[in-house]
Formats: sequence, structure tokens, C-alpha cells
Amino acid sequence: MRNVNLVAAAVVAAGAAAVAVKEHIDNTELVAAFNAQGGRVLHLRPGRRWDGSVNRGVTIAFIAKGHRVQIATAITHPNDDFCKKNGTKTAITHFNEGKTVFLPVDTRGHVIDILRDAFHQLL
Repeated sequence: MRNVNLVAAAVVAAGAAAVAVKEHIDNTELVAAFNAQGGRVLHLRPGRRWDGSVNRGVTIAFIAKGHRVQIATAITHPNDDFCKKNGTKTAITHFNEGKTVFLPVDTRGHVIDILRDAFHQLL
């Protein structure tokens, strides 16, 4: 009986050691540098669509430039939970690496509203 208890204790200890600890992400400097360039970050959380399906969360790093906006995105994998910190880090990194697109914007509207409407339709 003693061996069974020792084995059970070893299994419990091994299981506890195998639990993944979430990495703390500190984006303070990254966001401050991006904001200094005129950049902003928008998070669109996952939600239900009209047909009942679930859309994925997206983080958009963008800089408005006249009649267009330069954007980079980070889209949540369907199997992952939406995380603003991960999305912020990925989207800004993509922006800094030049993985961006330009979208035309109507200057009569607010850029955040335009992006929110556009991406809610796509996701």
C-alpha cells in the first residue's frame, strides 16, 4: 500500500510541475514607442454573429495618415482565448516589420468606427 501512495504522490507532483504558468507580458515600452509615432491600438473582442457562429477576436495597430490608415493585425486562433496583451504585442510587431496594408478612409467618419465596422464584417 505504501508503494501505491508513493506512486500517487509522484504522479500528483509531476502533474503540478507540468502545469503551464502564463508568461507575464509587459507591453508598456512597446506601446509607448508606437504611440509616440502616432499609433493607436484597437481590440475587437470575439462575439456572436447574426447566424450564431462565433467570430474571432482581432487586435489592430494603426496610424491614420490623411485619407488612409495603415494597419497591422493580430487575429486570435479559433482554439485560443482572446488576450489583449498578446494581440497588442503581435500587431505592433507586425506593424514595425512592415507587415501592413493601407485602407482608404472617409475623413467624415471616425477612424476607430470605420475600422470596427470593417473588421466586424470580415470576422
